[in-house]
Amino acid sequence: MNNTEFKTLMETISELDRKNLNAAGYEIIEELEANNYNFVLTKMTAMETQMMGVEYQLGFSKDDTSFTDYEQHSQKFTKPGEKFGLNGLSQALPTIKQWTIDYGPILLSSSDERKNKLYSKIFKRANFEVQDNEIMGQHFIIIS
Repeated sequence: MNNTEFKTLMETISELDRKNLNAAGYEIIEELEANNYNFVLTKMTAMETQMMGVEYQLGFSKDDTSFTDYEQHSQKFTKPGEKFGLNGLSQALPTIKQWTIDYGPILLSSSDERKNKLYSKIFKRANFEVQDNEIMGQHFIIIS
């Protein structure tokens, strides 16, 4: 097994994200790395599942950033001239689609409303069914 395969299997998300997810009671189900972006499918807590109406949540972030750090949600990590990680996301879309088939609807949310709108648009263009939702002032989308 080479280093790339090992990272894909064992170190896709940062140790900080892994620790934060574990502390919050989330179970890591699947992980994927695609073009400088890390994707993780987690099973939410029973209370969140009841409140949100879905069991699974998708988190993703650029290498060396943390999707569990809410302060980073409003920061921009793309370089001038670089678009949001569309290449990484487009590479991940078939796997994410398979996750919706295997696990059912998946929640996706950022504390940055502009990002939620962008995610909604991207997943709609990729022929996912997208539901835009709000609960207690927090917007989120559910993809299937």
